[in-house]
Amino acid sequence: AAVLMHDPVLEGLEKAEKFDEITQAFENSEKAWEEEKANLLSEKQQMLEDLSRERLARKLRGESQRAREGRFRVSGPYERSDHRGGSQCHRRVQSDRGQRT
Repeated sequence: AAVLMHDPVLEGLEKAEKFDEITQAFENSEKAWEEEKANLLSEKQQMLEDLSRERLARKLRGESQRAREGRFRVSGPYERSDHRGGSQCHRRVQSDRGQRT
């Protein structure tokens, strides 16, 4: 009959190998998770940039459409005060001309 002897040194080495394998597997999975997280964040950033560009394009198309329809309103010193009288600057020139004659 064969006698099996318990060797504590051999058992310790086997456990150390198993521990190293488990540690390596954990580190590999952690690296894979970090890479996946980075990829997802990059994809999210790209989607946000695309959305921002799309919103800007829609806004510009809307302004362009309003301008073509004549509803676009210019703000600032050249803004029309009413539909018949023109700008204040235009009325001022007309009144200056009227004073000369």
